Amino acid sequence: EAHGLQVARMLGVEGTDASAAQALRAINPANLVSMFAKWRLMIGGPPAPTIARAIVDGWAIPFPVDQALKRGKFNKVPIIIGTNADEGTVAIRETPLRNVEEFHQALRRWYFDKTGILAEAYPVTDEILPVLQRLWGEEKYGAPTRAFARLASASGARVFLYYFTRVGDGPGQSLGAFHGSQVSFAFGQLTIAPNLGRTPYDSALSQTMSDYWV
Repeated sequence: EAHGLQVARMLGVEGTDASAAQALRAINPANLVSMFAKWRLMIGGPPAPTIARAIVDGWAIPFPVDQALKRGKFNKVPIIIGTNADEGTVAIRETPLRNVEEFHQALRRWYFDKTGILAEAYPVTDEILPVLQRLWGEEKYGAPTRAFARLASASGARVFLYYFTRVGDGPGQSLGAFHGSQVSFAFGQLTIAPNLGRTPYDSALSQTMSDYWV
């Protein structure tokens, strides 16, 4: 909420009353997104795209997702949810961090890692970029996905958690099992995007995955 108020002030909107909400609604969406990107640079956040989040409006979304799961206030249909091994490689292609000390300083600034627990969990032995990609991917996708699965399961839903690791020979090989690379296989598409490359087990993998989805 505090971050949203900062962006609003940068757009010239003060307060939290109905008139402030009306003023924000009148702003061109492109200007709003642009200002949010400027705010992100201002606070020195990780060099990756901003992930939009749903707004808890009390109607379509009556309360936060984690609260809905904890209270059991959701449709308890079978759920399949998961992540890919290399979620962060597409989002983060380069890093301004030049050495290990700058990486540790960034962890303290971005995540308030004053005890060094993140630095210990994500050690840099050679290149910083792969470590930053893994950290971002696990923060934005890995951890929330596991939390969602655990909460939904604890509330009585049948939950199936997957972890996609397939990497083919081809131009996209350096990105690993990147974000979205599982989609072709999950829906049983016979045509696989060229950047996904090929493996000897692609047909069997696609058949197995699409069987689970159906």
